[in-house]
Amino acid sequence: MAPKKKAPTNGYFYLLMELRNKMDMKSANEEAARLWPQMTAAEKEPYNLRAKKGRNGAIKMTAANENLALVLKQEQDAKEQLLFMQDDIKRQIRFLSESNTITEEYFHIMHVNNFFVTTDMVYYPAEIAIVRFNFKDGVLDENVYNSIIKPGKFPIGYMGSAKIASDDTHKINYMNTENCNMGEVTRDIFEFLRVSANLSCNPAKLPPIYVKDDFKRLVKDVLFQMADTYGYDPEELQIYSLSFLLYTLRNDIRNTVVWPSISQSINELDRDIFDYTPEIPCEYHKYEAECPVHCSRSHVVRMAYILCDNCCEDMGIPLVPGRHVPKDAITEKLISSASSVSSMRTASESHVSSDNQSYRSNISTVDFDDRSTMSNDPDLGWIDVQSVSSSLQSSEADSWSTVTNKRVHKGGPPRSDWRNTETNFCGGRGRRIANRK
Repeated sequence: MAPKKKAPTNGYFYLLMELRNKMDMKSANEEAARLWPQMTAAEKEPYNLRAKKGRNGAIKMTAANENLALVLKQEQDAKEQLLFMQDDIKRQIRFLSESNTITEEYFHIMHVNNFFVTTDMVYYPAEIAIVRFNFKDGVLDENVYNSIIKPGKFPIGYMGSAKIASDDTHKINYMNTENCNMGEVTRDIFEFLRVSANLSCNPAKLPPIYVKDDFKRLVKDVLFQMADTYGYDPEELQIYSLSFLLYTLRNDIRNTVVWPSISQSINELDRDIFDYTPEIPCEYHKYEAECPVHCSRSHVVRMAYILCDNCCEDMGIPLVPGRHVPKDAITEKLISSASSVSSMRTASESHVSSDNQSYRSNISTVDFDDRSTMSNDPDLGWIDVQSVSSSLQSSEADSWSTVTNKRVHKGGPPRSDWRNTETNFCGGRGRRIANRK
């Protein structure tokens, strides 16, 4: 039997396909059947033209019924934008390094929490935050902007989506959003960026906004929507990859390949080692919602801390707790960037038994209660305390515990991915044993 000829598409078909992109198949069929007989010839004309062009030009469609040529063009445009972004970041970092201004240049990180996005791609954001920081001064409170957003009355049928997003992540009240403040928030964001532009090496242009890759699409769409709605130019905004910035910084500062792949930068940000820092969330998430890890303000400050923790040492900048890292954080980089070795106390005699005299000339302790005693002495190296803990005679010997990462942070629970290190920490007064090479 000869195969049946495929029926030619008509204007009704294209109306139906358009509706299926907005609603489920059953509803689209019912709506198309209702609309088509009521439409005038002028209203049907665009759909009929598309059908005619499809028959003559044999337009190829994807499995999702999208124009294949258009999809391919969008993919090519996305690749070109990615290459432009990467080249622009490299140019900026190279210029800042060569002009010796990289420590004072401000960088910007943004995060958005969202309630939902409609089928028409209209976003209803819940919270926004942006931080302006540099490596010299770190993060200052006056350089962090954060606001809970009231996007206005929700359209019918989306209250459940808002509830799910709130319950699962940010815990922001979804029942009280009608007094819309998005205009004021948009104005504040653009004013914040214009102040930053005046502080930068290029005051005629708004600075790039860096975003963690997971949230890049969300932040871009929300920010562009807000700008377009309230009379600002979305083309002024540049939304760049935070992971590529960190990757470029790590390799450029040392003028060598420290991280051969951007995946190392992505992993460093994904680890989010300061995620339970208690002092940095906004007032709402700190006291009312009690979910600081999902707070937009907490997110942007944590990301800034991660960049400082990875880059300041190579720039010769001492890490200042509360600015470059959390107040309660103790990191190996913090130790190596401290001020002086002169006040370090040799405690071999009090910690090494008479049966282990060979350790006396090699072992000392560093007291983390007094950060002024930390040193950037290159001869100081850390050893596994467990190898000598059996020899300790101190009253604190029973308080030795293995730290689960190179970074010790009092603000959060143990991390399951911190298990491949050999660094140990003294629980009593917070001491580490150091090895004199």
